[in-house]
Amino acid sequence: MRHLAYFLAIVTLSVTLQSCSPWTVKTDVDPDINFAELKTYTIARNTRIPNDVLAQEEITRKRVIIAIENELQEKGYTVAGDSAVADMTVLTYAGVKERVNYSTIGMSYGGYWRWGGPGMYGTQVVENRYTEGTLHIDIFDNKKKLLAWQGQATGAFTMQQADTPEERQAIANEVVDAILSRFPVVQK
Repeated sequence: MRHLAYFLAIVTLSVTLQSCSPWTVKTDVDPDINFAELKTYTIARNTRIPNDVLAQEEITRKRVIIAIENELQEKGYTVAGDSAVADMTVLTYAGVKERVNYSTIGMSYGGYWRWGGPGMYGTQVVENRYTEGTLHIDIFDNKKKLLAWQGQATGAFTMQQADTPEERQAIANEVVDAILSRFPVVQK
């Protein structure tokens, strides 16, 4: 449950602070892949990636998969009934890490330059603990058996949780959209 709470906290804050864009989205593409040839997809469901939060939290994984399917279908891709005939395979996984950031705050007490007397000066070190999460979406060209495209969203967040399953799905939709907004649309 701890990992689910972290993942939901990561995703929740991304929606809350979307105008500040707490996500760092990175994508990469194989220039030798012709995306005009890729029209159908399947989603890999039984993967074994070490420390995969989605493998540990099945409900969250389902929400992410629903979001991926919706985004790909909006871009014109079709889910393949049989994974053996799909043009692409989509692999998704997530990880979380505990992070610590230290900052120094300078403070001055009493004394003014003009009125004489040096005041007291001090510093305070502030420790900020947070959870950093990353959602990965990798898309493979099944005919060439190569990684065709990859995207990830990473962010640091404070603990917050959505109250309802519908809010959690909306959050998963927002994060997946942030990543797949850079994936090509089907060429007709």
